[in-house]
Amino acid sequence: MGARGLRPQAAAADGMSVEIPDVLIDALATRVAAKLAAQRTRAESDTPWMTKRQALAYTRMERSTFEKLAAAGRLPSHGTARVRLFHRDEVDAAIMRDYAPAPSPTALRRAS
Repeated sequence: MGARGLRPQAAAADGMSVEIPDVLIDALATRVAAKLAAQRTRAESDTPWMTKRQALAYTRMERSTFEKLAAAGRLPSHGTARVRLFHRDEVDAAIMRDYAPAPSPTALRRAS
């Protein structure tokens, strides 16, 4: 490392060199790490299949409510007793079916 927290870079073909401040290198490394983490997260969320923990977080339900609905078959799941997977579309449909707000009487009158 050079003076004043600068890192000398390899000399270019024309004999010039550039020094980059450590703070700039650290900021760049932080941004690259964040972008890589975001790409990993997107890749993991590209699948519609969720574990129980992921489905619980996705629905934001209380654990006991989620488990009761899953045990009753109202939240469909697939797999074995050890590994249960929940399909995002099926979870969405179950929530819309069981928890969608009923239309107001005024809205029903307008529709008829």
